[in-house]
Amino acid sequence: MYAVQPRSHGVEPLLFSCTQVATFIGPRALTGGSGFFFQRGSHLFLVTSRHVLLDAACDHRPQRIEFELHAAGADLTLHHRVSLPLYDNGKAMWRQAGDSGGDVDVAALEIPAMAMPRGAQFSAFGVRHIQAQM
Repeated sequence: MYAVQPRSHGVEPLLFSCTQVATFIGPRALTGGSGFFFQRGSHLFLVTSRHVLLDAACDHRPQRIEFELHAAGADLTLHHRVSLPLYDNGKAMWRQAGDSGGDVDVAALEIPAMAMPRGAQFSAFGVRHIQAQM
């Protein structure tokens, strides 16, 4: 289960909801981006722009990503680094967003519970944060 809500310690809670994302082919770093955590039921996702994970027009095709999670209360310099593959036997592991106009530049990659470091501190957005109607 994920529902880890960081203790305040006077730190803005939004800092525990967002993370930097780095892309790699093997050990070689490619690009960077950003993302945020979203939880639905027992599933935790890293949501980012799809072009961070794949941008065919630029031949940007990373094999994995790394992101950081805070490790200790108010000391924001301490963090855990998590590495996740982007493909399983050639199949993309993220979910591509779309609407009536087609694909949208948003993707969600599920974070397996076993990939989360013990003691990692984060805060995730959830269904309660989604506006029902515009």
